[in-house]
Amino acid sequence: VAGTEPIEASIPIDILRRAGANVTVASAGDALLVEIMYGVKILADELLVDCAAASYDLIVLPGGVPGAANLGGRATLEGIVRKHVEKGGLFAAICAAPPLALASWGLLDGHKVTTCTAGHCKSGSSNVRRRVRTRSWALIGHPLNVASHIHIS
Repeated sequence: VAGTEPIEASIPIDILRRAGANVTVASAGDALLVEIMYGVKILADELLVDCAAASYDLIVLPGGVPGAANLGGRATLEGIVRKHVEKGGLFAAICAAPPLALASWGLLDGHKVTTCTAGHCKSGSSNVRRRVRTRSWALIGHPLNVASHIHIS
């Protein structure tokens, strides 16, 4: 969506594709060509509305302001992510996406998460911390075996 941080969208796409993953880049807007931030344009593979029935191994939400808030305001994306989470699917949200998208959908409730702590990233969620250590979540240094489809919104 408009306002997405270019690095936070392009690096996951690049790394996962280099690893051999089948990555679907979906536009949450109404066009495949999306101007994100700083005049950078990304050509999506599909529109988000066309991905609603698909199943993915991983969903990644890039950050950026106002991009993450724009993602948080997309009911279609919320439905896709909720369905994915309910099935136990893996998901990642970068920088401002946890507080501005996931928290707005109530998906951080009961979990401690780390995210962007700048003033523009505040969600009001008491679960957002600068640093998080937990035994139940492997966030760094955990190998990810990727198969089938991966969705980057």
